[in-house]
Amino acid sequence: LVQIDVGFSLFTVSVVHLPIAVVGLAGLANTAAVVGLQHVVVRRTAGIHRKRLLACGGGVLALCWGLTGLAAELPGRLLPAAVLVSALTVMGAAETLLMPIVFALANELAPADLRGRYNSTLWATLGGAFALGPIAAGALIGAHLAGLWVLSLLTLAVATALIAERLRHHVDFALEIAR
Repeated sequence: LVQIDVGFSLFTVSVVHLPIAVVGLAGLANTAAVVGLQHVVVRRTAGIHRKRLLACGGGVLALCWGLTGLAAELPGRLLPAAVLVSALTVMGAAETLLMPIVFALANELAPADLRGRYNSTLWATLGGAFALGPIAAGALIGAHLAGLWVLSLLTLAVATALIAERLRHHVDFALEIAR
């Protein structure tokens, strides 16, 4: 998620060669998606396993980064701009799927006496992503490796979806044994 703050902006301006106003419009679309989808997503996903939602969120993130990469290959300015705005709209959908469950899932997986450490580790991981993500994006895009930047994000999103879905049954089984 941190990549929309720096990497997406840099990609839009430096790789797709669109004006910064497109980044602002995409940010507006992202915010509108988050605000507009929050209640719908929470209501519709109430009975779904958190691990399944994590897998769905990874799939939606993959779609976002796939659209982002596609924008660089499209002709003209209007079509790439529309695709990039759509990509951040999709990112808003991913955010509404993922943010309500990330900390809840960490607390579900943690033994009661280690919940504080699990939460601290999660916050440290997020802090690391916010520190290293912009550096990685800047280095890759600056070195004319924007395709590798997109491919890396796409791969991580797909891996998240596949691992979450694959491990869902194993984690549920382990939790039942632990209780």
